[in-house]
Order: sequence, then C-alpha cells, then structure tokens
Amino acid sequence: MRVIIIFIAFLFLGFGSGNLDAIIGQWENPDGTRRVEIFKSKDCYLGKIVWLKVKEPKAKPGDIIFKDIQFKNPHWNGKITLPTESRIFDMELRLVSENKLEIKASYKNMSRKKVWKRVF
Repeated sequence: MRVIIIFIAFLFLGFGSGNLDAIIGQWENPDGTRRVEIFKSKDCYLGKIVWLKVKEPKAKPGDIIFKDIQFKNPHWNGKITLPTESRIFDMELRLVSENKLEIKASYKNMSRKKVWKRVF
C-alpha cells in the first residue's frame, strides 16, 4: 500500500512539473514581425528575440525582452521590455492551447492582450 501511495505521488509531481515548461519554445507575434524564444534559466524563464522581419533601431536578435517569468497557477507572471517604449511592463502569459500563448502587458491601469503562435 505504501508503495502505491509513493508511486501516485511521483506521478502527480511529474505532471505538475511538465506543465511548468509548457511555454518553452519559439513564439511569433500576431503580425508576424518578431519571434521570441522562451527558455528556462535557473529558477525562472526568459524570452529573447531570435528573429525580426525588419531591422529595428532599438531591438536586435539576442535581446532579452521577457524577464523573471514564474509560474503562478494557472498562468505565468513576469516582466516585458518593449524596445519601442523603453519601459518595463508587468506581463501575464496564459496558454490558450498548445500552440497559442496569450500575452497581457500591463502598466498602471492600462493593459493590452495579444495572442502569439508557437513556431517551434
């Protein structure tokens, strides 16, 4: 009986940790002009620009624009730096489906949501 309880506990631990990494991958913004790779770094997730359709003066591949992303069930919270704004916004990420990620950026009383699609 004890072995069964331990086995079930490990199963649930495994399912929970797999969910945490569900945002890892490359994501493209709605207008198809930018791709960001979300990856794990120590105890949080980061997102760096990996592709731009058009060169931008304030953004380049390799720039980290998603920072300090941590899972807060049922979504992830972090910070986003918009190169065009030169500001840091609060960010909430929520998986709409396996290949769609809703990103909500907030600053004071304003917020904007966009749905990005997984490319890799």
